[in-house]
Amino acid sequence: MGYLKRVIYGLYGSTETAIKVGSDGTVETTVTPNTLTHANITFSDSSAQTIVAAPGAGYKIRIVILDLTALNNVEVALKSASTTIRTFQFSAMSWAPPTPINLAENEALVLDATDATRITGGVSYYLESV
Repeated sequence: MGYLKRVIYGLYGSTETAIKVGSDGTVETTVTPNTLTHANITFSDSSAQTIVAAPGAGYKIRIVILDLTALNNVEVALKSASTTIRTFQFSAMSWAPPTPINLAENEALVLDATDATRITGGVSYYLESV
């Protein structure tokens, strides 16, 4: 019996697992995707806003989709706790990276705007064990 290690990406996130393949080529173990979760985003403050709390030791947040709109053009930093991952300038944006964006282990998803304009939207993410 052989083993095949694959990474599968899709709408429900990614799962990395050893898949048992029998001598006849049939897969003997199936892959269960992670559960996709959604969080609403709404704030009007120029300070750092925790959108998704730190998931706890042994887990990290993986961002699949980020949608944001603002009343004015604004700059927002996407952060893993206090570490900036990416900065966006927009009045409306939808970002679905080709592969999920990793935050560090046990760190919150934080957005930090440059001014106090109203920002609304949502984020789709899942938790992954490390």
